[in-house]
Amino acid sequence: MLPTKKETRELTEQQENFLTALFGEAHGSPKKAGEIAGYALNSAKAVKGLVDALDEDGKTPGVNIRMEAAKQILDRVGLVKKDKIDITGQVAHGIFILPAKDGIN
Repeated sequence: MLPTKKETRELTEQQENFLTALFGEAHGSPKKAGEIAGYALNSAKAVKGLVDALDEDGKTPGVNIRMEAAKQILDRVGLVKKDKIDITGQVAHGIFILPAKDGIN
């Protein structure tokens, strides 16, 4: 059995810029390609801030502000949660019961 073809998805402009820089000007350096493509260097720090906020016991002031700032940074670098929309519908199927035909042996 042959493997099935994977679905393709559209790349964002920033992702295309990253790949172009990675195989061109950055000479294979992901860090340099990220800088060229305009990715925020603070995204790793933002992720760490969110993780640290999970461990907070509520005594540190300003956790909500830091969490919101971290979310904003991640949104701007393209790391956003995917919104899923659940579309359901009701379909009414009719069942017809026909009377038996006369004369069938």
